[in-house]
Amino acid sequence: MRRLMSISGLTALLVAVLSPASASESAADGQRLPLLLSVIDQNIVDSKNATVALIGVNWAGHERTMLPEGLQHQPIAAIVSKVAEVGFNSVRLTFATEMVDDVVDRGGDVTLKTTLERALGAENGTKVLQQIVKNNPSFNENTKRLEVWDAVAAELARQNVFLHLDNHLSKAGWCCPIDDGNGWFGDTFFNTSNWVRSLSFMAEHGKANWKSFSSIGLRNEIREPAALPFAQTLEPRNWTTWKTRMVQAANAVHAANPEVLVFFGGRLLDYDISAPAQGSAVGEPGFNFSLAELPFRNKFVFEQHQYNQIEIVRPGDDCASYVSFLDGLEGNLTVRSAAGSNRAPLVMSEWGHDQRDEKGVFKQSFRRCLVDYMVDRKIGWMVWVLGGSYYTREGVADYDEPFGLLDHTWSSFRGTDSIKQMQADMKRTYAAFNQTLPSTAKDLTVVSSGGSSWSASIATVLISSVLAMI
Repeated sequence: MRRLMSISGLTALLVAVLSPASASESAADGQRLPLLLSVIDQNIVDSKNATVALIGVNWAGHERTMLPEGLQHQPIAAIVSKVAEVGFNSVRLTFATEMVDDVVDRGGDVTLKTTLERALGAENGTKVLQQIVKNNPSFNENTKRLEVWDAVAAELARQNVFLHLDNHLSKAGWCCPIDDGNGWFGDTFFNTSNWVRSLSFMAEHGKANWKSFSSIGLRNEIREPAALPFAQTLEPRNWTTWKTRMVQAANAVHAANPEVLVFFGGRLLDYDISAPAQGSAVGEPGFNFSLAELPFRNKFVFEQHQYNQIEIVRPGDDCASYVSFLDGLEGNLTVRSAAGSNRAPLVMSEWGHDQRDEKGVFKQSFRRCLVDYMVDRKIGWMVWVLGGSYYTREGVADYDEPFGLLDHTWSSFRGTDSIKQMQADMKRTYAAFNQTLPSTAKDLTVVSSGGSSWSASIATVLISSVLAMI
């Protein structure tokens, strides 16, 4: 009987070591996130005025299902454990305005069954629903869409990960073709009233339900359409329109939830923040922008995006031309002090590349130059993207994502060497803010693409012990 109890005990310990939930439970018992966040000069700070570096990863939820991706492949807790394992302290969770339109204008929130069948068709929608429920048994076909978002938010909080919400586009789908009707205020699908309403709705919902809700991005990759004819409702394509609408949206968010940071992207797909950073715009004498005049100035954060600029960053480049390029877009605003300019925190809320080791992009000049720049300028960042596949993307079901840190099934890292480089860059960025990796992070130099070598070695010992006692 004693032998049987020992075997049972060892087996239970083995299950605990290998269970994804164990990471969640241990994190939940640890130190809580230092909310509320605010802004002092170029720094994001916590409630004790300690500087906070937001280092995160994007988790898409804006495609046609309007659900956080990957739940057909893995439990929510397992996915968030991967986020924490690398050392990220934040997740940029993307949503579509259409999701809120459904709730407000179309009879209330829709069920998992309904949203999956609409996006994937009856047969494939039913299949994916069954997979989601199998991995996440607290759900069923009648679970509401926002309840899924709430479950993701709850797990992020349990594992001490900040939730940054991003309004990615209005009509759910892939982002961001120039002429998709989602890009500029008043465009075909970009109803500004619905957009502001959705931000206010989600800010209030997050305040009531999401314990680690820290910040919200007003709009992803604002861009002017290029192809005629333009929508008749399209508003003037200038910085004045940008200011009017962005401040309107920020005021709505701040009224609904004055606790969260508010992220302002610029124009040209979030590359260009020059005019608001400088406070004035060439060719627009009537434009002025002053953070001091904004009621939410202690919550204001700029955001930018960067992807591979192959015409600027060439193999073997010493980075000088790229630094000039980024400075011209005001990536240097964290260190600028020119009269009339607006110094503020800056987060590179999207950047990324193919994560496959065999492609070798993680060793190329673009990555090296960009990371060096972000470290030097003390710029937080959120890499695109967490997941290795989508429920559907651009009409293709189960679309594979080579930019994903995780593989197609969201179970392992897509690139072993690539993810190690990611963590090395993360350590450098934290160090620039006089911080270290969160305590939940694992040293990926001893982690295979399949998981922790420590867990594997302990499992081997336990299995051997059990077998020896039988």
